[in-house]
Amino acid sequence: MFRSADWQSVLVKARGENKLIFLDLFTTWFGPCKWMNKEVYPDARVGKKYNAAFVNYKADAQQGEGQELAKKFNVKGYPSYFFVNADEEVVFVAMGGRPVEAFIALADVAFAKAVGCLPGRIRVG
Repeated sequence: MFRSADWQSVLVKARGENKLIFLDLFTTWFGPCKWMNKEVYPDARVGKKYNAAFVNYKADAQQGEGQELAKKFNVKGYPSYFFVNADEEVVFVAMGGRPVEAFIALADVAFAKAVGCLPGRIRVG
């Protein structure tokens, strides 16, 4: 589901595919972050929805590029989910662990927000 690249490459890919970016800023030590990695992200339904709709990227908010992104997007808690366009404008933010169905529904909420803010600029998966 997640790209193993750097943030600039993710921005380029999102621009080229005309998609939003789903950015997960997490920590390695926090229970809900670990739970999402173990129980939610591996679910095939999550991968199908998020891969069709977004360029997906995650970063440890306490290391390397993740620290910079956490400052840039003003992280308030973990896990933090940012739906960002290729111009690095945040169109929707959510936080906290969620079960599979709620996490899939979150993608639809992000789309609704993005379409309302940026008509014609994103592709709805």
